[in-house]
Amino acid sequence: MRLPIIAAIAAFLTLFSTVSASAQVNGTREALQFVEETKLTDPAGQPISVCHLVEHRVFLFLPIYTSSISYALGENRCDTDRYGDLSAQELKYQQGLGNISADLSSVPSLGTGTVIKNYIVLTIGGLAILFGLVVFIRRKYREIMG
Repeated sequence: MRLPIIAAIAAFLTLFSTVSASAQVNGTREALQFVEETKLTDPAGQPISVCHLVEHRVFLFLPIYTSSISYALGENRCDTDRYGDLSAQELKYQQGLGNISADLSSVPSLGTGTVIKNYIVLTIGGLAILFGLVVFIRRKYREIMG
């Protein structure tokens, strides 16, 4: 009975997880998410993109919760480990020059899908803890009552 439930939970969590080559077991890690291309280029002539710098809270290799940190500038459509910070003032300045789209909000926010994923994962985790607690209490009750 337990094996199918564990397998179902593992399969469900696998659908919502991504593990990178530099995966952590527990803790936090930063990641870049592509937002849009800019008219800016690096010294080598490669295009620079606006990225969303996010922080993943990781437990047992699974990203449990994602939070927004700021905007950043990155190469290769944000598929890089190097990035430059992009402050709100710098963003407005570059928007004024036409290098970055004026439609881009000055305050970075997580996408709807990420927010929904956060709530789903936290809800599943809370329900799993509650289920474990109920099972524990029932077993102790049976031991006491005989």
